[in-house]
Amino acid sequence: MNNKILFFLMNGIIGRWFFIFLNAITVFFSFYCVKYIVYSIMDHLENSHKETPSFLSSMLHQIMHNTPHIEANGLDKVNITINSVGGVLISLGVLMESRETIVKMTKTKITPLQEHLNAVSEYCGMGLLLIGLFIEIFTVIIEVPNDLINTVGIENYLYSACVFFIALAAIIEIAFIKEFIKTYFNKSLNNNID
Repeated sequence: MNNKILFFLMNGIIGRWFFIFLNAITVFFSFYCVKYIVYSIMDHLENSHKETPSFLSSMLHQIMHNTPHIEANGLDKVNITINSVGGVLISLGVLMESRETIVKMTKTKITPLQEHLNAVSEYCGMGLLLIGLFIEIFTVIIEVPNDLINTVGIENYLYSACVFFIALAAIIEIAFIKEFIKTYFNKSLNNNID
């Protein structure tokens, strides 16, 4: 009985619709988290300058002029948010890389379509895994006690790098979704329906 449930789940996981849906949710989650991070930094800037700067000028001012670092409670919230995105990207990357293994476990016929989907999944999955690991490394550097590594004032640069990596991951995910959707319309790959 349990093997049938597991087999059913694994067959659902290797479907194109599942990977498209999962990547779309992750892109929206990432952008939502970036929005939260940017607003947290803007709130910090507004409180430290007692004025209401525009988004672009506040980010540039904070990066270029190295304004005071974010208070501990704000830092914790931003770190938790960025760690969450990093963890999701790592998990998704591992799942995407494992698609070929899951296909073999379900004894799905290896067609040109399956080979193409496995190659795209492995390539994009490795990219998401590496980006998630870099995000985790940067947030750990920020969280380390300042007695060990003094990050006061440079966390702005590290957060900017994390936001850049999250945007890069979103580009990879959008390209992945586009590639998977294109397979529905590619007649040479669709001779055998998955």
